[in-house]
Amino acid sequence: MRIAYFGHRSIACGPLEAMLSGGREVVGIVAHPEDSVLSDPEWSARVRALAGEAGVPLETPEEIDEEFLATFRGWNVDLGVVVGYLSILRPSLLEIPRRGFINIHAGLLPRYRGRAPLAWAIMNGDKEAGLSIHVIDEGVDSGPVIAQRKYAIGENETSGELYQRIQLDIPGLVMEVVDRMEAGPVEGTPQDEERAMCFPLVTPAHARIDWARPAARIHDQVRALSRPYPGAWTLYRGRKLTVWRTSCLPSELPDCFPGTVVGCRPGKGVVVSTGSGYLLVEEVQRDSGEPRLAWKVLRRAGVSLGLDPSELEW
Repeated sequence: MRIAYFGHRSIACGPLEAMLSGGREVVGIVAHPEDSVLSDPEWSARVRALAGEAGVPLETPEEIDEEFLATFRGWNVDLGVVVGYLSILRPSLLEIPRRGFINIHAGLLPRYRGRAPLAWAIMNGDKEAGLSIHVIDEGVDSGPVIAQRKYAIGENETSGELYQRIQLDIPGLVMEVVDRMEAGPVEGTPQDEERAMCFPLVTPAHARIDWARPAARIHDQVRALSRPYPGAWTLYRGRKLTVWRTSCLPSELPDCFPGTVVGCRPGKGVVVSTGSGYLLVEEVQRDSGEPRLAWKVLRRAGVSLGLDPSELEW
């Protein structure tokens, strides 16, 4: 089966390496241009090396135009495999491979269509996340699901940690589906549109901490937006303070105004009141500084966090 591979970022390296080393017939590779805002230096260097070693054509089109479509038709493709590629694939491209296109999506479909599915799953307080491989149609992550794998989310696990754990299984799952499709027709399961939700890119507005929310929800927000994301943030003395790591505490303290630092636990963090419960803030970063232990930055009880966001200078 003749395969065209569309990839981007480190997530795309493993499946491509697995297919090439496993003897699958990869007839062309497509990546974003190196001078594009979408370019990833690590992936660009690795895909150039892999394509060169395997003698596979590498295309880096700025857009899916008629010139690229002509090149793609010349590859005589049976199946297109997409891992992390960010450009929308036009219907005129989707109709070319005899077996269509499949995409690996780091979210449990149909609930987590769109961008940053792992971050949104954690931010929403979900207890599990997953991988889905689906047929690409003209919608957004809306085609029939061919394979799915679920993962429990740890109580304090960040989206970056979850991503690293899930990423290890992507090559095997892609190979499993490719082998099934090579063996014969594969019927995917249509998605339930009534359960479908499509999530946007995470923005600074999503990252601002509202201390009036429950401690558990703020904790979910912090770990969802921790590295490699820019981090959840609040204000401290009128300036941006990024909160990198937290944990929930039992509600054994008297009620205080949300966002108040009520105590310091040297070596651990500072205790901050919320709309419901208390949060141990463990690691923070001032807007012009390096990450630091929170108890070394917010030492004084009674300090208030999260003033008017209009005071923030981006």
